[in-house]
Amino acid sequence: MSLQTGVRLGDRYELVSRIAAGGMGEVWRAQDSTLQRTVAVKVLRSEYTGDATFLSRFRTEARNTAMLSHVNIAQVYDYGEAMAEGEHVAYLVMELVEGEPLSTVLAREARQVPPKVLDILGQTAAGLGVAHRAGVVHRDVKPANLIVRPDRVVKITDFGISRAADHVPLTGTGMVIGTAQYLSPEQAMGRPVTPASDVYALGVVGYEALAGRRPFEGESSVSVALAHVNQQPAPLPADVPGPIRDLILRSMSKDPRQRFPDGAAFAGAIHAVARGRSLPTHGASGSSGPGMGTTRAIRSGGPAAGAAVGAVGVGAAAGTAGAAGGKPPTARMPAVAPPRARPPGRAPSYAPPRQPAKSRARTGQYVTVLVLVALLIALGLLAVFIVQSDNDNGQTATPSDGAVSSAAQSDGGAQDSGEPPAEEPPPEPELVPVDTAAYFGEPVDEVEAALEQLDLVVDRRGVDVTPAVLEAAGLEDQPIDKDAVIGTLPTQTEVPAGSTVTVFFANKAYEPDSNNGNGNGDEGDDG
Repeated sequence: MSLQTGVRLGDRYELVSRIAAGGMGEVWRAQDSTLQRTVAVKVLRSEYTGDATFLSRFRTEARNTAMLSHVNIAQVYDYGEAMAEGEHVAYLVMELVEGEPLSTVLAREARQVPPKVLDILGQTAAGLGVAHRAGVVHRDVKPANLIVRPDRVVKITDFGISRAADHVPLTGTGMVIGTAQYLSPEQAMGRPVTPASDVYALGVVGYEALAGRRPFEGESSVSVALAHVNQQPAPLPADVPGPIRDLILRSMSKDPRQRFPDGAAFAGAIHAVARGRSLPTHGASGSSGPGMGTTRAIRSGGPAAGAAVGAVGVGAAAGTAGAAGGKPPTARMPAVAPPRARPPGRAPSYAPPRQPAKSRARTGQYVTVLVLVALLIALGLLAVFIVQSDNDNGQTATPSDGAVSSAAQSDGGAQDSGEPPAEEPPPEPELVPVDTAAYFGEPVDEVEAALEQLDLVVDRRGVDVTPAVLEAAGLEDQPIDKDAVIGTLPTQTEVPAGSTVTVFFANKAYEPDSNNGNGNGDEGDDG
């Protein structure tokens, strides 16, 4: 992509100056010749415009996002495709927000005073509440995506590109990897996200602003994500008032059901604390309109490199001269509800598992199983951004008018005898067992054959085993053979027949460091 100043897109938007560049393309300040206003134009990279599936999803998300209207949400104006400099380009036209990303503010000023933090959190939560009611989960709430204008109005950015990015591989392994510092535990484990996931991320933003540091740091995205799942953050500084501490801690609960359920509920709690009132007794209260049952999840995908709405990639920025640095970081509602039980009298259908040919009995196998769960969480981070199908992303169609009308009628307890009887719910899928404990350490080829015999689709993923990954996962340093299975996803012991199981295996043999100074473990020993 080699766009130049003066290029006109769609014979309407003249590129004035480039604001930012990132993994998904470029963001330009542009002039709208029709409405005579300055806008931000996000131009996608050619590898995206060449993918018909990506473009279709991108158009859909652009339309959905354009319908979001709130003072705290950066507006999407237009979408288009055009030929520019001999290339086919797709672009989003967005509101140009004068200001700087919160990430820049935090880098410059570190800790913020509690009233300012509550103001930023309250505005952001209010904007998210509107999105949640419209059935949209942001999935990448972080300081780089929150633009603070000079008049202190906060704008949430990067609502428009996320789901489309989920469906195009950004790396050779088909994964989209991004910032983990604000990732909710359910996202780190590859589980469906809900509005409560945005609440968690915004709580992390509040923690960082109050403490001057992020709650969890680590050498890798994996270790940080594991900390979000397994560890509690250090206490906030002693000068942070108790009610604000409680507010942040509740928003950062590991269990989504213990958080505020959506942005509107979080905003209400923030305003209550700001006015000296107590928090609601439970996070379950809040706005949960009809749209909450059809939440669509979206996620961003690349680094923030400037202060423009829709700054390319995961870390969006908005504004003019403000610059923000930031490294890059599905969903059926309600995901926090317990799974449905099987119909009475129906037992799961099990296929007899085929044991791998070289199954080894290990001393302390059950201990290994326990610690393996932690490792699977680490692997879940790697898998959570794998290109997924529509069902995996959890995007559900908005209920038709008829469905809403039918539900409203049922509230009255009366049934129209002229209506046809309700259809029986579809049968539950047959379940087959996946014995992670038995597969651990076995050759990947044999495990793949065993799973395929269970009528499961196998997705093989090689992993570079490192001490940091093992330590973050809570595993003892132990030898891992080349091509040995180190985990599977999903982690359930029962999965629907015909579904896909991701099998993670070691790309190369791993030996623990023997602390002899060579840094290579026992591999460097002669004897």
